[in-house]
Amino acid sequence: MSQGDGSKALGLGDPEQRREALTRRLLEAGVPQEEIDAVESVEMLAGFALEVALRPPGGVLALDDAAEAAGIDLAKAVQIWRALGFPDPSGALPRIDSGATEALRLMRDASQLLGEPTTIALARLLGSNTRRIAEAVVDAFRVNFEMPSISAGATYAEIVEQYTALSGELVPRLVDAMGAILRAHLVAVASGDWFEEGAGSPARRHLSVGFVDLVGYTQLSASLTGAELAAVVGRFDELVTDVVGGHGGRVVKLLGDGALFVFDRDEDAERASQELVSRFDAEPGIPQVRVGLSSGAVVSVHGDYYGDVVNQAARLADAAEPGAVNRNPAPPA
Repeated sequence: MSQGDGSKALGLGDPEQRREALTRRLLEAGVPQEEIDAVESVEMLAGFALEVALRPPGGVLALDDAAEAAGIDLAKAVQIWRALGFPDPSGALPRIDSGATEALRLMRDASQLLGEPTTIALARLLGSNTRRIAEAVVDAFRVNFEMPSISAGATYAEIVEQYTALSGELVPRLVDAMGAILRAHLVAVASGDWFEEGAGSPARRHLSVGFVDLVGYTQLSASLTGAELAAVVGRFDELVTDVVGGHGGRVVKLLGDGALFVFDRDEDAERASQELVSRFDAEPGIPQVRVGLSSGAVVSVHGDYYGDVVNQAARLADAAEPGAVNRNPAPPA
């Protein structure tokens, strides 16, 4: 749902009318009036309506009761909750659904198997990445569904009804798809080569590491509208993912105007890098890119890569000419 002072300019109507529409929707869903009245703002009530639409069976519990059900103390539940990317509970404890309670139980079991520091680090990784997915999904709904509905003259009550109905149908399918994709990636990663230096040391892999970044992005971004900037960044992400994946590599992370990618084989990394610079050279309205490549042993920590090879790839990218690949060692003539 659109939030903030801009909602009136967007044609969403008076806040009281919007609250009335949301209240009616929640009452129809069986939410008690006193629970609705406890929600302070109409923006928070919009989020609450979505929460109700997405709740799994099993009801909700306050965090302390959920911690007890999961077999951990409240302090540990708060630590996990924060690691997952949610605000530190102050005052009234948040109420969480049965799925989130199961997540606390999973973290308890993972701590017994992997140790507490590793489990909390994995919780942070899970929280940050799912938050990014959530923001992308909500933004896509707002731009491609909510805004066109407003422009077409839909009432706020109609938007609420459509939004919650679509979310209730599509989000469970998204969660199932994410589970299937995670399983496939687990198999792929477990099938790859790795080595270690002794008990307690992090996993190491021999990889070809690449950095690619847009040339002149800072100056360009200052001259673009929000829509134009989104188009440039979106096309950058699309091209990098397409080219790297097409040669058998993996995009580790996208950095706005740059990306880190890895390959198991040096020759695949070289071919992908050359294609990257040529594809961006030919792409209208998008700046050139430069690429730095380096190969060797990297440290693998929580899905990211570290060490001299990664640092060297970043330095090589910074030193590369626009539209060029800077590699160490250089390929044979």
